[in-house]
Amino acid sequence: MKVETSRSRPRIRRSLRDFEEAFRAEAARDKRRLAQLRRDAHSRANRRRAIQIRRTGKVRFGLLVVSMILTAVVVTVVMLETLAWLLG
Repeated sequence: MKVETSRSRPRIRRSLRDFEEAFRAEAARDKRRLAQLRRDAHSRANRRRAIQIRRTGKVRFGLLVVSMILTAVVVTVVMLETLAWLLG
């Protein structure tokens, strides 16, 4: 009986050691995968933010141009009307 128990124990220890090694390797892979997912999510968020900033910048620039043109037209019309009233 002692021979069987002494033979079975190293096999159990060896399989337990293999299991622990596999568990550590899997944990390391999971850690790397989660880090990569975190980096990818951060990169996507930065890209979306840059696109959103560019889009709102285009809209603001368009509104600025329209307001400047409208201001120039209004000032020109008021100036000519005032000049016509003063001379007329």
